[in-house]
Amino acid sequence: DRCVVVFGLPEEEGDEYVGNNVGTLFNEAVSPRSIDRKSYSCHRIGKQRSDIVRPVRVCFSDRMSANTVLCSKGNLKTSERFKKVFISPDRTPAEREERRKLVLALKDKINTEPHMFHYLKDGKVCSREHLPRHKAHGQLDDSQSDVSLEY
Repeated sequence: DRCVVVFGLPEEEGDEYVGNNVGTLFNEAVSPRSIDRKSYSCHRIGKQRSDIVRPVRVCFSDRMSANTVLCSKGNLKTSERFKKVFISPDRTPAEREERRKLVLALKDKINTEPHMFHYLKDGKVCSREHLPRHKAHGQLDDSQSDVSLEY
């Protein structure tokens, strides 16, 4: 609830650097001025190896800060420095397995129904027709409603 995992953040020696790097990430790309450095702790997950960059677990003092980061993680796409960094909720092994199954089901739907738009929402694979870029007065057809498929 209060933790997130940051993937792809460059790894340097020393835990203090990890905190500085996470702070820079939050200030520049995620949610400027809304996350106080004293409101979270962070550490690398796993054993250090030369061939991989270990993820960073960031634990916040409150759930609201974690939600702020998760809601604004889309800003990373526009950051030149952090565009290859991904943030996700810290999931339990059971939650990770369930998520893995959902992603596989989503990929299967994308392959079998390429004319539809597919996405994950509330633990379900959802599908709808592709929306047009522009429609007069912002009106959409009734045929573009969501269809939920539980897996």
